[in-house]
Amino acid sequence: MKFTKVVDIDYSDAFELTNVMRCVRKYAVGYCDSSRVRLRPKTDSYVVMFEKDRERFWFHIQKWEFETEEF
Repeated sequence: MKFTKVVDIDYSDAFELTNVMRCVRKYAVGYCDSSRVRLRPKTDSYVVMFEKDRERFWFHIQKWEFETEEF
């Protein structure tokens, strides 16, 4: 499942951080440090849970992306 398909964002728009964070604000229902996740743990990222059309899915988003963008 690709992030760009599930949150209605064009591939080229996904390169712009503000567009990605707009989707995070719109669809995210929670997040945690990805080192706490047993499946595919990573460092320096968050696991973000999204919900759209009654379906839930998750993606890793780099911590610097959260720190750079102001909510």
